[in-house]
Parts: sequence; C-alpha cells; structure tokens
Amino acid sequence: MPPWEESICQILREASELMTRKQLLDAMEARYGEGFVAKRMQCGFVMAAMKNLGIISNPRRNRWGPAPGGEAQLARARELGLSVWDEHMRVRRGESSVLLESQPIREKRGENDMLELTKSLVETWGPPGYEHRIRERIRDEVSALADETWVDGLGNLICRVGSGGKKVLIAAHMDEIGL
Repeated sequence: MPPWEESICQILREASELMTRKQLLDAMEARYGEGFVAKRMQCGFVMAAMKNLGIISNPRRNRWGPAPGGEAQLARARELGLSVWDEHMRVRRGESSVLLESQPIREKRGENDMLELTKSLVETWGPPGYEHRIRERIRDEVSALADETWVDGLGNLICRVGSGGKKVLIAAHMDEIGL
C-alpha cells in the first residue's frame, strides 16, 4: 500500500464532491482490500494530522476534501523528509513546525477592501430572529479562511480554524437593530 497521505489525497482528488469520513475510509478499503479494515483507526489519525497541517480540509462539517495548496504542502514534507505525523505532534505540543512555517501567509486586505467589506456587512439585512442573510454573507466571507463552518440549532455561525494547541473563542453579534 502506498503511503497513507498520498492515498488519502489521491482518493479525495478523484472524488467529484466532498466525502464523509466513512466514504473516504470505505474508498480506501475498496482500493486496498480487506487488510485495510484493521487499519481504519490509523487512517483516521493520519487524516487528523493532515488536516492539522493544511493538507486536507473539512470545509463543511463532516465532509472532507483536498485543502488549497495541500498537494504542495505534502510534496514539501516529502522533499524535507518530514513525517506528517511527527509534524502534527510537534504542533500539538506547541512546538514550531518546519512545514507550517513554510506555508505562504494569506494576503492581507487593503484598507479600501476592508472599508468595502464593512460597508457590505453593515448594509446586509439581519434583524434579530432573521439573521439568515447576514449569516450567509459572513459565511461566504470566512469559508476560505476557516477549516470548518457550520450553523448550530440556534442559528449561530461557528467557524473553526486549526486544531490542537491553545483555544481562543472570538464571539460577536451578527444581528442589527430592526426598525
């Protein structure tokens, strides 16, 4: 069986849509036979490590796909002779990771872009109890930055970035006074 990381990336790349964890594991089992059944848990650990390092992502809750730039990130790990699992554990322990330090920094917004974004958000309709429009507008804006976004039963938009290490919660209201 080829290395776990390449196998997972190949299956996700070949899929026409995002896959659930079970679909991905079933596809791995179909490709590598019954001997894979005993290794499902290990595959799950490798998936967590790959997500933590930005190789695969979970853009919608419980749906997996290749992360933007993930193939290059995996190639860089191989080029540097790094174990994805060891890098993942370094990040979990709060240590620096050679692989994550090599990732390009997301382009910062210019002052005019921030002004336009603020204007767009303020002008989007969303009084209390009817936040669906502003929630979708915010979700569109942050989905490329978050590893995972979902809406809970109360209508809150929850975005998760990264895993492991320290946890920080940033909370804000998205509704507005409705007159």
